[in-house]
Amino acid sequence: MIPFELLNILDQYHDDELNIGVKSVLFENTTVRLVINIRSLDAVLNEDWLIKAVGVRENRIGFSYGGSIDIEEDHPLLWKYKDTLSGLYFTGVCQDPVGLFFDMYQIHYSLYRTYISFEDFLNINKFNKLFELEFGLLAKGPIKLLDQYADCAKKYGLDVSIPDGRTPTYWNGSAHVPEGSNLKILLIGDTNTYIIAGDFHFEKVTNR
Repeated sequence: MIPFELLNILDQYHDDELNIGVKSVLFENTTVRLVINIRSLDAVLNEDWLIKAVGVRENRIGFSYGGSIDIEEDHPLLWKYKDTLSGLYFTGVCQDPVGLFFDMYQIHYSLYRTYISFEDFLNINKFNKLFELEFGLLAKGPIKLLDQYADCAKKYGLDVSIPDGRTPTYWNGSAHVPEGSNLKILLIGDTNTYIIAGDFHFEKVTNR
C-alpha cells in the first residue's frame, strides 16, 4: 500500500498543486517497475519514487502529468477480474436504438472514462441488426456492469436476462486458475496510467 511518508506528501497538497509523472518503466514478466517524479508547483517538493507492482494482470502507462496517486480494491476496472462474467440478452422491440446506445455509453463512460473502449462490452457490430431480429446478445462482461446496462435497456421496453456466468481465470504458466480477490489497481491522476496487480511496493529514490 501507499507508505505513510508518501501519503503525508499527498495530503499536504491539492491535486492541482502537484505534477506527478512517469519517468521510466521496466517490465519483468509479471512485475512492473515504475519510477515516478512528484513535484509541487511551488518548487518546494521534487522527489522520485520507485513503485514495484507484483503479479501484474494489466497495465497502461501514460507519460502526461496528474496530481494524485490512489490504490483501490473495488474499481470498475477490477470487475472483469473479481466479478462473475456473463452476457446480457434481450427480447422485444426497441423503438429508439440511438437513445439506448447513447444512454448505455453514458453508463460506460461514467465507470471507465477512456480506460476501456465501449466496444469491449457492447455487441456493437450487430447493434442495429439486433433490433431487427428482436432478440440477441446485447453486451457481455462483469455482472456489475451488465446489471446497469439491463436497467437501462428495460427503460426502452426490452425484456432482459443475464444467465449464470463464469468465474474469471488467469494463466499461471501451466494452467488456467481462478483469479484471486487480492487484486488492486494503482491510478495516477488523470494520466490514464493504471496498473492492476496483486501488490504494490514503494521506495523513495535517493539521488546521488
